[in-house]
Amino acid sequence: MKVSNKVFSLVMLLSLLVCGGCKDAWEEHTKLNEGTPSADLLEEIKSKPELSTFAELLAASGLESQLVASKLFTVWAPTNDALNGVEIPDDEAALQQLLLNHISYERVNFTGKSGQFRHKMANGKYLSMDTEAGTIDGVAVTGNDDVAANGVLHMVSGVIPVKQNIWEYLNTTDKGGKQVEFILSQDREVADIENSVQIGVDPETGAPIYDTVMVLVNTYLRDVADLSDENQQLTYFLLNDGV
Repeated sequence: MKVSNKVFSLVMLLSLLVCGGCKDAWEEHTKLNEGTPSADLLEEIKSKPELSTFAELLAASGLESQLVASKLFTVWAPTNDALNGVEIPDDEAALQQLLLNHISYERVNFTGKSGQFRHKMANGKYLSMDTEAGTIDGVAVTGNDDVAANGVLHMVSGVIPVKQNIWEYLNTTDKGGKQVEFILSQDREVADIENSVQIGVDPETGAPIYDTVMVLVNTYLRDVADLSDENQQLTYFLLNDGV
């Protein structure tokens, strides 16, 4: 059956129109949005004169490279006024812990939310954001939702201190007497089978023989309550020796 020239021409015209529409749709899908910022968070911080001290601390701590990575971050950056007179740790590890307490590995917009929210910071600590009070862990947010290519920048009016969890507190306090002494005495060395290497098999029992890795475990944390788990919010009561 022969197809007339008119029908053939019509089919070809429709095909060209469909393909052209597909190309336009794909180009629209893949092109960068004109409103997308090109500067990363580190560039955004360095562009603000009021954050120059914070930028210097990032350089001194070796954390600059993290803020240019192709992941999403939120930075709560103390202004120069906020850092003025604050005792900055000389130790690089302690400085990193302090600065990581101002960085979250997620995108957190301050506006557009209502209420209180907990966010995990890059050092494992959790901070409470109160959008109605305009604070992060009690520190006032003076500028928020400055969008960068890889996250969001907020400016804060103070340094957010790194707080101990309950377990860290019990290991450093001189309070609590016998109660704390008992809990700390529950440390035990146990075999870490998961990280141990099998080196043979017992010929009599057939049981595997491991080059055993031993780890220190506190049985109170394991069996009663994990006082080091910062994902939970706990209240712990210390009793005096008389009680």
